[in-house]
Amino acid sequence: SIAELSKVALWTLSTLRFLLVTIATFLLLGPLIRYFDITIEPPVIAIVADNSSSLVMGEDSAATAQRIKDIYSRLSSDFSADYEVATYTVGAELNEGSEIDFSEPVTDISAVFSSLSDRYANRNLGAVVLLSDVIYNRGRNPRYLNSGLNAPIYTVAFGDTTVKRDA
Repeated sequence: SIAELSKVALWTLSTLRFLLVTIATFLLLGPLIRYFDITIEPPVIAIVADNSSSLVMGEDSAATAQRIKDIYSRLSSDFSADYEVATYTVGAELNEGSEIDFSEPVTDISAVFSSLSDRYANRNLGAVVLLSDVIYNRGRNPRYLNSGLNAPIYTVAFGDTTVKRDA
């Protein structure tokens, strides 16, 4: 019986009961306590280069091709210190990290926006830099297209700006 136990034994049992009830309560209520894990990720800069053959159809095609490649690589290296840089080329579809060779027969600029909005839906997309002549021959008109991106789009225009008659 309790009367037969010494005071030391009573304190020991009381302390043990307190610890067991506290641990059991903590284990039962532990899943209800929310833990927040804050991860700071640098913004992503998506650099997209038009890989279509229409960019190099002008008079000075070699200089234009070299200038586009230079700007593409310089933007990648300049932004990589403060941002996560993702490089893409676009033709019929958006390709990640491809080499620019101006071999694509078509340009689908709407594929850029739909693919990037899918890839960076819950990420910190800082900006999109589009190196293009903005001549599209597949997909929707980029002028009337809702990009779906929560980031600014910067266009670096290349190519011939003269209006040519259509056949």
